[in-house]
Amino acid sequence: MKNRGTAILLALFFGPPGLFYASPAGAVLMTAAAIGVVFIWGWAYLAIVWPVCLLWAFMALTFRNHTSRPRRRLI
Repeated sequence: MKNRGTAILLALFFGPPGLFYASPAGAVLMTAAAIGVVFIWGWAYLAIVWPVCLLWAFMALTFRNHTSRPRRRLI
């Protein structure tokens, strides 16, 4: 099982490539978005893309861990 703290730290320090730990598909999407935003707005993307990556890493592991737990049977 992946650690939520590790995912957040990787996304914090590496941005979109750090998201590969939590969500490879999300990392590819956010890396493409970051490249596009850099060409449009310059380096101001740090204020846009980095927080989205942090939130995505947190949410990816939160929902993955929540839905992958086995359910206990009542009977």
